[in-house]
Amino acid sequence: QLEQIEQFIVNGEWELLLNYLEANPEVLEGVDALAVELREFVAQVETGGVISIISAPAAVPDLSVVEEAKDSY
Repeated sequence: QLEQIEQFIVNGEWELLLNYLEANPEVLEGVDALAVELREFVAQVETGGVISIISAPAAVPDLSVVEEAKDSY
């Protein structure tokens, strides 16, 4: 379980981490540092939508730059 959780975190796969924690709630039990941090993560998602903040939508490219570059060729 720890390796799976680590991969989600390292790869920034926050939604997959949340899904994993919801499917394996026993990981959130206990007083160890990891359980405490994971509970905090879940609480933040539930109250503030952390996932949407962490993985913000990609920026829309400025198409005027493409137009200017086209003229330079």
